[in-house]
Amino acid sequence: DFETILQELKSKDEVSEEEENLLSTKPQIVVFNGKEEEVGEALLSKTKNLQLPHLIIDLSKGLSEEDLQEILGKQTADFKTILS
Repeated sequence: DFETILQELKSKDEVSEEEENLLSTKPQIVVFNGKEEEVGEALLSKTKNLQLPHLIIDLSKGLSEEDLQEILGKQTADFKTILS
């Protein structure tokens, strides 16, 4: 559950003595392994509501370096929006 993970990160940050390495302030991405039609709308809605960028990658056939560059290129705008 995404909310549980986020809450756990925040609670670990509260007990941490390091202020600059807080886990809950680091950019996060959710990666779904499968085809787009296999990922449920409920999961996609949850990631959108929590403002978590997501990738849907079908790794059953492997992933070439070219595929990875294409995927990362498509997501760069989403990451920049979250970081700003």
